[in-house]
Amino acid sequence: MTDLLPPPIDEIVLDPPVYGEAEYVAQGGAQHKFFAKVGSGFQEANVYQFEYNQRSNYSMTNMISEFTDSLKEALAQEEIDPDVAQTFADIFDINLKRNFEFIVTVEYTFSVELDNDTDVDCVVENLNFEVSEGYNVYELDNSDYNVTYSDYTEV
Repeated sequence: MTDLLPPPIDEIVLDPPVYGEAEYVAQGGAQHKFFAKVGSGFQEANVYQFEYNQRSNYSMTNMISEFTDSLKEALAQEEIDPDVAQTFADIFDINLKRNFEFIVTVEYTFSVELDNDTDVDCVVENLNFEVSEGYNVYELDNSDYNVTYSDYTEV
């Protein structure tokens, strides 16, 4: 009956990897050669090599993630000197910056002289607001403003 089966395929991409030889008996067991995706290309490997590399990569990724989390936590708890933490971060290419989102309510008062035919309600609609960081240099991302209330009185 196995004579009627087509020959095994030449390329198998395992995602997630399957551990053990039993699944590959039809293709040649753990020594079966195939092209595995490595980075942005493909490389010839056998099942054993591929599974070993996948386990190693998974283990290293977890260790890096755990080290990054521990370093950030130690820095936040002041258990490590900031210069030492930055040295580790530079060695392992870790970004220690924290991201915050601010909501600021500002009351802005101004006076303007308008012609009689100018619509007073359009003044606020045409205002633009800018935020600057002052003496410190911060890069502001996604800054936006929303006028939630406006009022005017004629003086």
